[in-house]
Amino acid sequence: MPVSIVGRGDELARLEEQEEIDYRRLFEVDFFGGRAVKSRGRRTPAAPESTSHYGSSLTSTPRSVHRTRPIDQARKLMSADVSRRRVLVSGAALAGSAALIAGAEGTAAAAGAPGDAQPQAKPTIVLVHGGYADSSCWNATIAELQHQGYITICGSNPLRGIPTDAPYIASLLDSISGPVVLVAHSMGGTVITNAAAGKDNVKALVYISAFVPDVGETQGDLINKFPGSEVLPVSVPVPYTKADGTTGTDLYLSKDGQAAFAADIPTSTFRVLQATQRPFDAESFVFPTTAAAWKTIPVWGLVAGRDKAIPPACERWMYTRANARKIVEVPTSSHVAMISHPKAVADLIADAAEAVA
Repeated sequence: MPVSIVGRGDELARLEEQEEIDYRRLFEVDFFGGRAVKSRGRRTPAAPESTSHYGSSLTSTPRSVHRTRPIDQARKLMSADVSRRRVLVSGAALAGSAALIAGAEGTAAAAGAPGDAQPQAKPTIVLVHGGYADSSCWNATIAELQHQGYITICGSNPLRGIPTDAPYIASLLDSISGPVVLVAHSMGGTVITNAAAGKDNVKALVYISAFVPDVGETQGDLINKFPGSEVLPVSVPVPYTKADGTTGTDLYLSKDGQAAFAADIPTSTFRVLQATQRPFDAESFVFPTTAAAWKTIPVWGLVAGRDKAIPPACERWMYTRANARKIVEVPTSSHVAMISHPKAVADLIADAAEAVA
């Protein structure tokens, strides 16, 4: 903690009420930061004082100060007494500083002793949502992760397709210092598969009922690989105008989509999800994957046993192909496992984080 050394004669303190004095600024020693900084808003008498800074002497030079005549008179009357007091105050302050410095140096030496295990910071958890949802779909899972002490960041997925979504999430990853565990749901899996390629700070990929494409594959290829998806019939196409003036098609989940998308959450929760969803561009299903980060980054996967958006058989196959270190299956889960089974999802993410810490 910063230590301030302040001392002045009692009589000068009394005269300060009568006359304005310009006091020299005192230095403070920041024992944790390892530097000396000028104190703010403190005043001290003109006599020079020294403070010790990690074993070295730091001596401040007194500035010339303007003193009015009553103070000059007071100084003459009490110079001997003030000098004695300054010597005592300075000596006590230096002794206290030396003790604090010795303690700080001893602690640092102990912490840096060879062979001592140093605590490692937990990785940052970055979560990417898929279609028919927004970042709030992770709220319950985030609560579990934060309770375990993890820093969590939700990447807002544009849902325009790989050429837009992957660079966007990649830029988010570039902004994070330290290790990252990258998590995705549904179509977010395609995004992180492309976005994480070549990112040294991404230490694990966690797929939650998500696509895990290989280079050249599209989401359309994968969703049709196994039977069982029922989400397309409950999707509502809505045209929109693109930046270049052409017309695109967004797909929204209809109010009748709960059975196919989120059968195991309360109807009231589904209504909020359906009202706040972010649609995805229909072309998202035709863009081929250009990079497969799972070939160089370890994978964890969760299979939603009653998923009617991405068939569970497809999820198992993709995770197995990606050589997942661990595959967890939640037999009763719909597609939105992060909402209906947030603890199971958070525990899998924590397993991945601990494995790569």
